[in-house]
Amino acid sequence: MNEEIKEALAYIDPTTLDYQEWLNVGMAIKEAGGSCNLWDEWSRRDPARYDGGCWAKWGSFTKTGITEKTLFKMAIERGYRSSSYSDSRGRELMDGEILNVDEHYRVIDQDMIDSKTVPEPVRWDPLEDIRRYLSVLFAPNDHVSYCVDCYQDKDGKWHPKGRVYDRTAGRLLEELDSANDVEDVFYSYNHECGVWVSFNPMDGNGGKIDNVTDFKYTLIESDTQDIEVQYALMTKLELPIAALVHSGNKSIHAIVRIEAGNEKEYARRVDYLFKVCKKNGLDVDTSTKNPSRLSRMPGFWRGSRKQYLIATNIGKESWNEWVEYIESINDDLPDPEDFNDIWEDLPELAPELIQGVLRKGHKMLLSGGSKTGKSMLMIQLAIAIASGGHWLNRYCEQGKVLYVNLEIDSSSFARRIAAACKQRGITPDKINHNLRVWNMRGHSTQLDKLTPKLIRRCEKENFTAIIIDPIYKVMMGDENKAGDMAQFCNQFDAIATKLNCAVIYVHHFSKGEQGKKASIDRASGSGVFARDPDTIATVTKLYNVRGTYPAVRVEFTLREFPELKPIDAWYQYPIHVVDTDGDLKEATVEEKKKKTHEENLQDFVDNLEIAFENLCDDEDGNPREVPQPELIEYMDMERTAFTRWYKEAKDQGLTNIRKRAADKKIGSTATFYRRCD
Repeated sequence: MNEEIKEALAYIDPTTLDYQEWLNVGMAIKEAGGSCNLWDEWSRRDPARYDGGCWAKWGSFTKTGITEKTLFKMAIERGYRSSSYSDSRGRELMDGEILNVDEHYRVIDQDMIDSKTVPEPVRWDPLEDIRRYLSVLFAPNDHVSYCVDCYQDKDGKWHPKGRVYDRTAGRLLEELDSANDVEDVFYSYNHECGVWVSFNPMDGNGGKIDNVTDFKYTLIESDTQDIEVQYALMTKLELPIAALVHSGNKSIHAIVRIEAGNEKEYARRVDYLFKVCKKNGLDVDTSTKNPSRLSRMPGFWRGSRKQYLIATNIGKESWNEWVEYIESINDDLPDPEDFNDIWEDLPELAPELIQGVLRKGHKMLLSGGSKTGKSMLMIQLAIAIASGGHWLNRYCEQGKVLYVNLEIDSSSFARRIAAACKQRGITPDKINHNLRVWNMRGHSTQLDKLTPKLIRRCEKENFTAIIIDPIYKVMMGDENKAGDMAQFCNQFDAIATKLNCAVIYVHHFSKGEQGKKASIDRASGSGVFARDPDTIATVTKLYNVRGTYPAVRVEFTLREFPELKPIDAWYQYPIHVVDTDGDLKEATVEEKKKKTHEENLQDFVDNLEIAFENLCDDEDGNPREVPQPELIEYMDMERTAFTRWYKEAKDQGLTNIRKRAADKKIGSTATFYRRCD
């Protein structure tokens, strides 16, 4: 905790706090379990207040009600980013939310960079530097926040103290046009420490993040590299720089276009920018992420050196253009292959992990209904791969397995594995450390955030298979939207590709009678689940089973292998036992219910109504009485059965279709039916 507190404190300037806020920081540090040394060291940054009394006040902090949340909120308001803390406006930057930046984003080799001389003005015009700087960064109505006051710490370093934000850029430019000297506009300033300015427009009411009106720019600077190297790297990277300023000391300040629509987008883009810079050898000072951060304003002296404007509008013209440039250089997509080049030497197929079912590096979805033993079936698969055994009578190549358990508590899960091993006669020496379990109940998050963490943990483990059970715990977006689920399933591709292993994931059935659906369509959600995996295994409960144990049918849809007949198995907890005797051959995945007499009677009435409506008009559309033989033929019934069901329906008042005997004069004994009101 001390390290995280220390990181947060780096963003809080004690000189900007009142006395109570300063005390609150000390109380928060103590409540969080931090040391007084932290508070004391941080307080020394404000020599005007520091009197060495932190230790005396520390002892009085008891049950203050001030927690570490207060400290982290203050830090976040000043640009700190943490995966553990966020304020009510969502200033949290979670792992995986940013664009992924890996080794492929190294577009330049620092060792191949030649230092570039930083241009210096031949005839320096401070007023013109300020005019150009303000004109490029600000609209006329934007308020500009700047600082001309400062103080010096015990090490001789100058720090900004207080801000001025009462004038707009337009007003400042008007005053500069009629000024003879910078101090005509900015009044007196300390020539030893120079002047600072916020590079983003403000609302004129303060100088904090809440006062930023437009998240246009961020600051890139480095104090650890030669200034010539900084300049070479910044220009070589084609950063979308609006203004490049010599700080008058050992760094260049690059005001880079971010063009974010809100603070959260600003945080993501800045993080991406900083990571690309670091990958390419530019040692960026990460404390500059705050959008209200002060930077050096050109046009002022800093001791014997100038704070001057090196250039404006260099590199790419916009943030989007720069991102496209970086991505186009560094995408890790494979190049197209000429089929003639591989015709005589076709690539080897990936080895089979589950005989006739799944290859190494491919994806498999196992879906099933509630209480069909999906997790136990997956545990048996994990054991079979770890020990080189059989799963549903299919041989599994031995390898290392990670089981990501998202649903079952760790103790129960361990006992399930032990029970299945015991029932199968598998001892620890057969598994030989090949089975790992990542118990994530209570820690699950969306899969796109979990994926990079999983990959980091597994990249050196050489896993053969990773089982994720169940996926509803890490679902991203709406499972019924194809776009959301395509993005979700892309995470499985990333895991399989990065780790060169099979990914097996577990899902539940949709609602409704599963026997009326094709096995490939039983998984809940978008049809993407029927198209994305290389193998689909569905586990469906069997009905009309003669036996003591419940039974299931496992059906396979295969992309790589010939059709595989369904496998029936008894679920004898903790294992599934394949039916090799054919006892389940006549069982069905749809429950056959015997209808009651009342249900059969209602079916007759419904069919009678339909038959009568279709026969009660003649060829000209005129109503007519319907002869009994036509009704019986239409309903495909025996006359005696029709007569029996009709009499019961009429006696119970279930139909208003009535019969009458034919006119004797006609010489017919046929019965006719008509509808009575």
